[in-house]
Amino acid sequence: MAENGYLTVRAFTSNAVIPVAGVAIALTRTNTEGHTELLGSRFTNESGRIPPIPVPAPDLQESLRPGMENPNATVNLTASHIGYERIIVENVQIFPGVTTDQQLMLIPLGESLEPKNTTEVFIIPPQEL
Repeated sequence: MAENGYLTVRAFTSNAVIPVAGVAIALTRTNTEGHTELLGSRFTNESGRIPPIPVPAPDLQESLRPGMENPNATVNLTASHIGYERIIVENVQIFPGVTTDQQLMLIPLGESLEPKNTTEVFIIPPQEL
């Protein structure tokens, strides 16, 4: 029987790791028909964190077989907040029964930058398991 994995987020700014509250987090995946499906959305709290978002993941037994091509679920995350660059993280890997914690360092926008040109995209390569 398939079990959920979970995703949490920690949003912060600067190397001093200052939490950012009010960051809009959207978690999506591509379903079997090729359409984008929203799995959940949250806003970060005063600590820069969100409650876990459940993600359907492959059966644990599937992830233990050698040679399994995709032993995990793959999701995309978008984080946005006025005054900061938007962040997109593609291919976040979620395993059954495991909580993945995604760290997001937000970069403040300069006054002259327009928000539509301020997205930073990170693509996570598959893990060698």
